[in-house]
Amino acid sequence: MRKILLIFITLLLPFSNAERIIDFDNLDYEAEIIQLINQDPVYIDLRECIYLALINNAYLKSRKSLYDSKNYEYKYSFASLLPDAGLQGYTRIIKGQLLVGGALIEDLNEVALYGGLWAQYDVTGAVRNIFEILSRKNLKLAQHYDFTGTRQELLYKTASGYYELMLTKLIVQNLLIALKDRTYQLEIAKARYEAGEAEKLDVIRSEVEVQETKINLIGAVNDLQVKQTQLARIIGVDSYSPLFPIEKEIKEYTLTKNLTQKEIIDNAMVVVPKIKEMEEQISSLKKQRGKLYMDIVPNVTLDYEASYQGTVRLGLLPNTTFLANVNIPLGDKLYVGTWAKIKALSKEIESKEYELSYLKTEVRENIIISFFNSERSRKEIIENKKQHEMTKKAAEIATAKYLEGIEEIINVINAQTNKTQTMINLSSNKVNYNLHQLSILYHAGIISADNILNGYNP
Repeated sequence: MRKILLIFITLLLPFSNAERIIDFDNLDYEAEIIQLINQDPVYIDLRECIYLALINNAYLKSRKSLYDSKNYEYKYSFASLLPDAGLQGYTRIIKGQLLVGGALIEDLNEVALYGGLWAQYDVTGAVRNIFEILSRKNLKLAQHYDFTGTRQELLYKTASGYYELMLTKLIVQNLLIALKDRTYQLEIAKARYEAGEAEKLDVIRSEVEVQETKINLIGAVNDLQVKQTQLARIIGVDSYSPLFPIEKEIKEYTLTKNLTQKEIIDNAMVVVPKIKEMEEQISSLKKQRGKLYMDIVPNVTLDYEASYQGTVRLGLLPNTTFLANVNIPLGDKLYVGTWAKIKALSKEIESKEYELSYLKTEVRENIIISFFNSERSRKEIIENKKQHEMTKKAAEIATAKYLEGIEEIINVINAQTNKTQTMINLSSNKVNYNLHQLSILYHAGIISADNILNGYNP
């Protein structure tokens, strides 16, 4: 009894049973985490991250510029429907002799004048260019869907990066709790050893556990800094910014509670940007194929010229010319080239259609898997919460019994290891649930800033 009393005096811990073991779980570890990263934190929340990403992300800006370029190319293509036209004129000084119709004109001294308007219109070319205009419209829309898809991907990566940063922060916190538990365990082992109630091996084992936890903590802090850098790049701020989520606990957000799996899949087939982009690319190729058929259509061109011509001495007289020219081609290389180009483009279209079919299957798969994973995480969270309470209680009981000399140190170590792991598992499954909810929205093509932040309350 004197030795047990010595332990209590040494530790200055006025407890006598498991219910009075020190509880490190509910302490505030934020200051310690900030000290570990050795930088003044830049506090952020998910809402700020999303808005910064939409404003700053360079890759999103590049896709927007590319869309603008395709839009201008589409507008320019309308110019091909207009005729070629212009003004021309000349002055010619003629002196000396000139042979006209076999007659020699001598002592010629004239100043010839000409000025006129000309216009030329390729009728068949204009029809051909209609196919080109429609093709460019499809390419413009395809680029629009590419930009939309890039924007949705950015939203997904931003929210995912934020939740992953939160997880690494909580892992650091859980390891700090574990370090305090291990240090507390070491103090008990030392006190019992000095009182003659425990072996030196208990102290060594406890010291090993403290050092292992410190090593794990170093790795977790490094992961935290890596996630900070990655999120900074995504949202377009300085990569050295020590971004720090304002939340101290992870909340689960159900973002698809009003939608069934079938509704989401059916809707995805008509809104997913990658699907829409490929459909527009296929439509563009079909327009290009239609353009090839113009190789066998008669070429009709119209030429018009209105002018005034004459000399300085005789004056200017009006002159009008109109020409309709019809040329019937035999296609490209006697139709053989035309036929081969049409067949080649048809096969390219066929390939794209197979690719589109595969993409739709892939979208369905990703949505279904995300639903399964989301439901799994939801169920695991429920069990993790129960498990955490049990392992926490087991660690307290094992520590108290070891203090009383009726439990071995290895059981305390195992109980504390289980407690730490269940804390990490609970945090991980909460993050995974949110990530799977985001994944459903992303793969369904309906992710937006509004539905990501639906119910968000840090």
